[in-house]
Amino acid sequence: MESLTEVEFDEWCHETLVKEETYCDRNGFDVISRRQHSFGEHYTRFVEFRSEMELEIWEGNIYRDESVLGQHEELMPLVSKFYLSGSHHVLTPGIKEIPDDYVESGGQHYLLYLPNIDEIEQWSAGDRVKQIRIQFPLDWLRTYSKELDSLPITLRSLLDRPNPPRFHQSGGV
Repeated sequence: MESLTEVEFDEWCHETLVKEETYCDRNGFDVISRRQHSFGEHYTRFVEFRSEMELEIWEGNIYRDESVLGQHEELMPLVSKFYLSGSHHVLTPGIKEIPDDYVESGGQHYLLYLPNIDEIEQWSAGDRVKQIRIQFPLDWLRTYSKELDSLPITLRSLLDRPNPPRFHQSGGV
C-alpha cells in the first residue's frame, strides 16, 4: 500500500469532502466537527486547555484502507491515548526505543513520547475507531510534579534529563 504524506492525505480528504459541519465553543468544547469524505466519516470534539495541553475525542468509520506518513516534531508533547474500539497499525522503522511495527487497538491505553520521528499509520476499511487523546508538554508535568520519586520510572526519566528518551508503552486494559 502506497503511503500519502499528511499534507497529501489532508488535501485528498478535502477534495473528496461530501459533508462537513463545524461548531465552535459548543457544549464545553472549543471545536466540534463532523466530516465525511472518501476515507471515511468522523466526529471530533476538541478542547485546548492551554498551549499544547489538549483533549480530543475522535470517532470514525473507515471506508477504505489508507496509509499515512506522519512526522512528529522535535518538541512533541507527552501523549496518552485510550482506544475504546477499533485499531490501527503503526510502522516506525529504525527507531531503537520502540518496535518497528505495532498495533494500537480497542480496549487498550497507551502513553507515549515520540519526538522527532517519522511514522506510517495504516487504517483498515470497515473499522470503527473510538479514541480519546490527551496531550501535554513535559514542562507542565515538570512544574506540576514537585516530587519526582512519586512518579513511575518512565515518567521520571522524561523529567530528569535534558534529552528524554522516546517510548511507547501500553497500559493494558
